[in-house]
Amino acid sequence: MSHTLYGKQAGNYLTFTIENSSEYQQLIQQIFDESTLIDDYSNNMSISLVNIFFGKLLREFGDTIHLFDVNKAHSFNNDFPIIIKYVHHNYATVSLSILSQVFHYSEVYLSKMFKKNLDQNFASILQNLKLRHAKEYLEFTDCKIVEIAQLVGYDSVDHLSRTFKKVFKASPSEYRRKKQQQYN
Repeated sequence: MSHTLYGKQAGNYLTFTIENSSEYQQLIQQIFDESTLIDDYSNNMSISLVNIFFGKLLREFGDTIHLFDVNKAHSFNNDFPIIIKYVHHNYATVSLSILSQVFHYSEVYLSKMFKKNLDQNFASILQNLKLRHAKEYLEFTDCKIVEIAQLVGYDSVDHLSRTFKKVFKASPSEYRRKKQQQYN
């Protein structure tokens, strides 16, 4: 990862999907404040705070990380970051067919774009997004599982339950119970 942050090639970036947490806002403010100071320790403090910031992000949200390499993407199209953003915002209803209509690329071309840039096929990316959001609904809301299935874009509770259990080795209700026990 250090070659991504410190490499000479411009344009690479990391994205994380996080909630707008006051803890992160405060940490960013500390980094900024420290970087504006002029003393013997401000540089070391800034570097340490940045390390803490990324350490916390990786610990809490490492499963949502995406590394996008612009240099790899040049053989495709520069619209890919916009396409990814669209998928993240419309994960419950998006399909390759819809992406094809919205962005005016063939489904085959889009499929290759996902595989080349993210080393995953579109279906896997979509499933991971849906399951991640399902986990968040199970942990942080009182929504019924049937409602969660609809919210994240599954046709039925059974489909959500089978997929969830296959990936997380627990049914959605078991997962919710375990998380509630951890918080109590």
